[in-house]
Amino acid sequence: MSDCCSEQKGPLIPRGYPWALRIIAEDPNNGNPAPEPMFPEGIEIIAQFRATPGSDTILASITTADDSILRISDSEIEIRLESTITVAWPDDLERVFVDFIRENESDPILGEYLYLGFRLEIPVYDPVTRGLQ
Repeated sequence: MSDCCSEQKGPLIPRGYPWALRIIAEDPNNGNPAPEPMFPEGIEIIAQFRATPGSDTILASITTADDSILRISDSEIEIRLESTITVAWPDDLERVFVDFIRENESDPILGEYLYLGFRLEIPVYDPVTRGLQ
């Protein structure tokens, strides 16, 4: 695990198929919803998928503005990838990394964007049944 953030594993992404994942922010001390809103109403959330955390190549960029990140509540979002995105990924890609930022209120110290402090490592695989879409 990296010392930059909380790193979690996500469910497999089948190349060439749509994929979705619901994320719930919890208080690490008791498992209840996070005391501070992680995903407040009206805030844009942005995420990028890359083959490695240090890669310059963005495999996918998703946002609340394009409805590929859906805000469910102050502590819950759903992220979505269309099949047209995953089918275009390189054949040798075995995993992707994604982390999240949100727009921040105008703050002279924190700046325009706030890093949310968690990263997902998600395996990518080729389904046996494919090429139907």
